[in-house]
Amino acid sequence: MDNSFIFFKDLGRAVVVGLFVLFITTVALSFQSRDKIVICAENEKFTILGRFDSSFDVVFYSASTKNLLTCLGRSIPYFERTIDLVFENSSTIKTYLELNSRYKIVKKTDDKILKIETGKIIVGTDSLVLKNKEKVLILSKSPRSPFFVIELLKKNAVEGLIMPETEEIVYKTILKFFDGNNEKIKIIKNGTNYLVNL
Repeated sequence: MDNSFIFFKDLGRAVVVGLFVLFITTVALSFQSRDKIVICAENEKFTILGRFDSSFDVVFYSASTKNLLTCLGRSIPYFERTIDLVFENSSTIKTYLELNSRYKIVKKTDDKILKIETGKIIVGTDSLVLKNKEKVLILSKSPRSPFFVIELLKKNAVEGLIMPETEEIVYKTILKFFDGNNEKIKIIKNGTNYLVNL
């Protein structure tokens, strides 16, 4: 049998399988939650991606991290190469350049105080408040003072907390605010990512 025929036959099979995998991936992505928050943790700080209506991507509190593009790539489909908005108030130049190396950044802002509110998310300079089934506070970096955190919890009347790893004494003091219910506090460890569907 002609080797070239075998080659093209195998190539045809590979193309069919590749197209099938591409189709399944695209369909699976279309059934994902339209709004979500992706948290990438590194060096006691978060980079937070907000993805709204399955297409509008916003990056908050971008902290320099070697795993940033890998983390974001798990939630931004491979065929999309655009980030619609980056808040620079706490991002570093290194992180911005890292984002810009893969994605086209449509707009950036350096607002000192962010007063943006949709039906599901409130953005502040140091934290996000998610308004889902229950209100959850996300801290952008590891807290040094538990009292600052407790003040934010009271002010926003939230029922849960997401934050990077912190000192034991800080954690225990915050835990007392939740009456010792550690299920109300989610600690995201360095080098990991976390998804919240809105």
